[in-house]
Amino acid sequence: MSAKQLTKRTATVASAGALVAVGMLATAGSAAASPAPAPGEITVCAAGQHLALVHLPGRDTTTGLVAPGQCDTLGGLGTSEQPEDIVVMGGDYSDLSEIGRESFRPSKGAVVTTYGTVGDLSYTITHG
Repeated sequence: MSAKQLTKRTATVASAGALVAVGMLATAGSAAASPAPAPGEITVCAAGQHLALVHLPGRDTTTGLVAPGQCDTLGGLGTSEQPEDIVVMGGDYSDLSEIGRESFRPSKGAVVTTYGTVGDLSYTITHG
């Protein structure tokens, strides 16, 4: 099956500050070598000059807060075939904003990679 890639532009979200408090600075891996999607996982990589995270509103959880050039993986998401909403966030410590909204299937996994600089952010999502 081929990977599906979508690109979105930025939009500010008032509740972004609360999501920053939930996230943790991640040092799990390099964004230069984004991993392939794995079942039961969602990975976020910050390939630009900004912080990034993914919020899963249906689970009331987020990935770790990812530093520029790093990746973080949230695992243990199960094998459900049902789509789940995600919110892609990016920015800096004082202004984390929504970049876009997508959905993914935990059974397939996904990798979200953010690009650009604060004020001009975009992302791609690769579904497993």
